[in-house]
Amino acid sequence: MKKKVVIIGLLLIMFMTLIGCSAIPKNDKSEDGSFFGTNAGDYIVVNYVGHKIMDVWKLKNTIVSRKNGVSDGWNFVDSKGNVQMLSVGNVKVTRIKDLETYNAYKEYHYEIDGGDYNSFLNESKK
Repeated sequence: MKKKVVIIGLLLIMFMTLIGCSAIPKNDKSEDGSFFGTNAGDYIVVNYVGHKIMDVWKLKNTIVSRKNGVSDGWNFVDSKGNVQMLSVGNVKVTRIKDLETYNAYKEYHYEIDGGDYNSFLNESKK
């Protein structure tokens, strides 16, 4: 009897996976990089104030996670070892899969670089 229950359970799991009932785990895998927890990846983090870009971080092989496991902010360590904690309100966090998208961004911080991001980006391309 136990064997039948185990076999039926395995068949049910396989069937659910095949018909797409595993969308949540697939989304978790895309977000975290793994079914079993968060793995490091390449990220672009853009911090806005209003419609103005204040910071752009390019993060290689980094873990970007929600603050305290909830969606009230983001935590990560930047390339210089500084811990960054951002509120979620005006922050866009993108896990990057391809080098072309990653290279389209330049690291920028308003308090250091001044000006606006688009001008900074155009100057860096010259």
